[in-house]
Amino acid sequence: MFRKVQPMQIYMLLPRRNCGGCGVTTCLAFAAKLASGEATPDLCPFLTPQAKAKISMLTMPPVKLVSIASSTASIEVGGEEGLFRHDGGFRREARLAYPVDLSSDVDETMGIVSSIDSIIVERMDSKLSVDFYLVDMRGMDLDLVEDRLKILRTYTCKPLILRADSLDAYFSALRILKDEKPAIVVDSSMIASEKLTGIQSLEEYPIVVLVEDITILDEAKAKMEVIGIDRIILGVRCHDIGKLLRYTSVMRMKALEGDKRFGYPILVDLGGVIDHYEGLATVTVSLLRYSSIVVLPRFMRRECIEGLLVFKQSIYTDPKKPRIVDPGMYSVGSVSRSSPIVVTSNYALTFDIVRRVIKSSGVGCWILAIDTGGLSVASAIGGGRFTARQVVEAIQAYRDRVDLDRVPIIIPGLASNIKPEIEALGFNVFIGPIKARDLPMLIRSLEYR
Repeated sequence: MFRKVQPMQIYMLLPRRNCGGCGVTTCLAFAAKLASGEATPDLCPFLTPQAKAKISMLTMPPVKLVSIASSTASIEVGGEEGLFRHDGGFRREARLAYPVDLSSDVDETMGIVSSIDSIIVERMDSKLSVDFYLVDMRGMDLDLVEDRLKILRTYTCKPLILRADSLDAYFSALRILKDEKPAIVVDSSMIASEKLTGIQSLEEYPIVVLVEDITILDEAKAKMEVIGIDRIILGVRCHDIGKLLRYTSVMRMKALEGDKRFGYPILVDLGGVIDHYEGLATVTVSLLRYSSIVVLPRFMRRECIEGLLVFKQSIYTDPKKPRIVDPGMYSVGSVSRSSPIVVTSNYALTFDIVRRVIKSSGVGCWILAIDTGGLSVASAIGGGRFTARQVVEAIQAYRDRVDLDRVPIIIPGLASNIKPEIEALGFNVFIGPIKARDLPMLIRSLEYR
């Protein structure tokens, strides 16, 4: 199994000047950051090229990092080094791609693209969306390929994964996408020996080696490596959940054991799945084990995609590094100096739920995010990170925005024990509900008091 490099191994390659030029105070601290993947060798101003190369080799993850780019965005996949979050895995979240058939009716196709592009889920201070389009160009005339891609690029700027049945179609597409680095799908039929020379001309692009059985994946990938292509993504088309789970788990475990044949990101193509429930289950399994890119079923419903985006964010949120919002006062809706203040923690999920509930209700108020170190309200109270003193100091910092003599202050229901201490200082305090969904009713009731 993959063993992470120890900081001391890297430290012996550093200049050991403790100059601080890398952004940390000592070379040993810098070595620790390099070992954890939080820094790169380029940050050291005195590191020799030879030492940089050695450190890069030591810190290289067992799963190669590959980038797919449009003219406006670049998305990296791979770079994994574990099976679970707690052992260093899940460095980069899995990405979702939606399949688009360019040979279909152009208005219908672009309507689908517009619909998919409009799916944006705002959650935990992030905007979640589909990341790629898998563009199917098979069976199309070359002129039509170029025309349709031009139209597609007026509707979306997302990075693309291209699939065609001839090299000429790829060359035509790349003329239109000349400033981009789309991924190129090469299936087993295209890796025939007479076509290898042409495929070699695509070496600067990420290549998806797509097969239906991983027993033939090794041979196909080996042929690609012989001609110098190393930006590889291992692609599997398999709709059987059990077989798919075995495939992806074996590929990841082999990579972590040092088997270079499988040390690449994994793409799972589920575009052909028709049944909605089967599609949802198969995508879920693919996100859990261990796909870097999942091509969604072609007819997946919007609400299913939105649910998968939330599910995916939950999987790839590091529990040791909770998402936070900056502590401070935020306005929701139309507010005044006497609008209520809802006090909560700066854990992004808690804050997002409170803000979303209040925003959808149409009431106007302030939200005060207390610095709890990213802990939820319950955890912060238990850990002494949500106190009356913190609340008072935070409110007083915004006396220029609110009338402290009149403004109602709503504290979480779980923090009811700090109410007397805050009231003793002259503040107008109300105990909020346990559930955020009940906040609007309380805020409206304050208008009549």
